[in-house]
Amino acid sequence: TLYSCFSLGFVPQPNLLAVEGQVTIFREEGAAAIGKLQDLSATGFGGIITNEIPLETNRSYPCYLEIGFMAPISATIEIRFMGHEGHQKQKRFGANFISINIEERQIIERTVIDIQRQLIRKGLKPNT
Repeated sequence: TLYSCFSLGFVPQPNLLAVEGQVTIFREEGAAAIGKLQDLSATGFGGIITNEIPLETNRSYPCYLEIGFMAPISATIEIRFMGHEGHQKQKRFGANFISINIEERQIIERTVIDIQRQLIRKGLKPNT
């Protein structure tokens, strides 16, 4: 289900939208944190880490985003927020893009616009 979302608990980002996908965040020693992508904007994303690999805030990591049927998007991100949520103590995170090529940034921007259009058609108001 697509809906407007603004609940990351870190610096608010314009046009942050709920989205489904997966993110793989690579640590230096080769381990990878796997996450469920939940929020997306042109400047960053948020989600829930689904394995036990720790991440540090204010640190950069290479990552791959997999959104729908698109080819994986490669970027360098900075983790801006880590926290626990809900009774299961899920590890919620928020990240900003710090290095992404222009073509992949444009893909993300178009994806955000497409999701906003879908929300409007359903009578829901996206964050703007």
